[in-house]
Amino acid sequence: LANPTFAYQKDIPNKLWRTCFYNRINTLRSHVQKDKHRLRRFQLKLHQLQKQVEETHLEEEEDKKEAIKRQIQEYENRVQSSNKDLSTFLKEAVLLYNYLIEQLQGKLVNEVVENTQNDDSDEKEDDRDDDSDATTDDEEVEKLNSQISAIAKSKSKSNCNNNNNKNHQETFIVPTLFKLYIHLGDLHRYLTVYISAEKAYLTASYLAPGKGNPYNQLAVCAQLSQQDESTGNSTKNGGSTSTTTGHPLPAVALYWYCRSLLAPHEKCEISASNLDVLFASNKKYIDQQQKQEQKKQEELSKKQDAWNTNQKSFIEVVTGNPTTNANGGNDIH
Repeated sequence: LANPTFAYQKDIPNKLWRTCFYNRINTLRSHVQKDKHRLRRFQLKLHQLQKQVEETHLEEEEDKKEAIKRQIQEYENRVQSSNKDLSTFLKEAVLLYNYLIEQLQGKLVNEVVENTQNDDSDEKEDDRDDDSDATTDDEEVEKLNSQISAIAKSKSKSNCNNNNNKNHQETFIVPTLFKLYIHLGDLHRYLTVYISAEKAYLTASYLAPGKGNPYNQLAVCAQLSQQDESTGNSTKNGGSTSTTTGHPLPAVALYWYCRSLLAPHEKCEISASNLDVLFASNKKYIDQQQKQEQKKQEELSKKQDAWNTNQKSFIEVVTGNPTTNANGGNDIH
């Protein structure tokens, strides 16, 4: 915050993210995944053991069952605790990044205001100098003009140096903000607050429209939202919980991946592999939908055959005559 130029040249934003947050987040997430895996394993053991108990009715199996239940409870508590630790760490990181962004934005705005005020004050001084020159005698005018020209030259040099330093500093604040917004979006994405993540990534894309990284992250958000929708998980949006439905999220992800790969200044190479994953998952989704539709058609055909059979039997009972066609099969009119 004190020296954005030095911070950018030494790559402090990325070092801060990698050292203090990214590695720690990966560690916490790995703990959560390991505990969940062990929990599922014990749940599977309990399910298999319950089947054995139903068949054998042995007391020893009941004791094993109770022991597995205690282990399941232990790992459920561990998963809950790990998720809480991860969520707390992410929320505190969000607060820090919001503070850093706010401070840098304020610094940028203040410098722009100071530059405009300096320009206005220089114009006013020139006007006052012109008014004072008109009231002097010829000799005093020449003397003052020489002094004014010397002062003006010194001022122009100092103002030029100050403006160059400020503009030089301003040029490093914007790319620093770009990196901070990318990292802020990642934090929101880990918290599954996808609306806030998308907002941060979009802001980053406005700061550096020629870079493809923000668009790649927006595509990842669309894919993760689609996974939540397909699995029935809820998506947290601004503190509230809702389920996303009815949005063509694979098409949205495809759009953002294309934007990322076609970025004019710095395209995101990882978008190509992510795009292959998107096509593979979409093909899998289409195949599942086709199988489900085929299964529905088969069930509907069975119901129709059963209905026809029942209707034929009812007609035979009512009329007392079997309904057959010329080929020896049943024919219903």
